[in-house]
Amino acid sequence: MSNPEAGGRLLPLISTPHSGGRSALTCQFRCGNACAHDVANTTGNAYFGDVVKEALSRRGVLRAGALGALVAGVG
Repeated sequence: MSNPEAGGRLLPLISTPHSGGRSALTCQFRCGNACAHDVANTTGNAYFGDVVKEALSRRGVLRAGALGALVAGVG
């Protein structure tokens, strides 16, 4: 085992306490420590998923699909 004060690395099982409700190993193996990285979108632009949610609702998509099926059935 290496000494962290001397510039060595800690073993993954003996790491420093992790902030949040999960253990450090859970975060590392489930999400790759995504919360420890910088935010991906640092611009003022909205995320693509948020734009799609605003433009399309589930009810609107079902209505458009039903209308398309009706037009295809009549035609």
